[in-house]
Amino acid sequence: MDILLRKLIRSASRRGFAGQRGWLLVAGAAFVLRRARRADEPVALSMPLKIGDRLLVTLSDPGADAPAE
Repeated sequence: MDILLRKLIRSASRRGFAGQRGWLLVAGAAFVLRRARRADEPVALSMPLKIGDRLLVTLSDPGADAPAE
């Protein structure tokens, strides 16, 4: 379903910017629907950052041993 909505957004926005304004509404509605469907995904981290703060993101395999330091 996500692939179908993505293709609809792409083609409708192309047609809309080419001059057919009704297609922009279709693209907007498909975009909102796609975002609403994906809202179920859990948020991994939510925190405010101040100027000068740093955030280090590290990816690791849960089944692998801890990396040697």
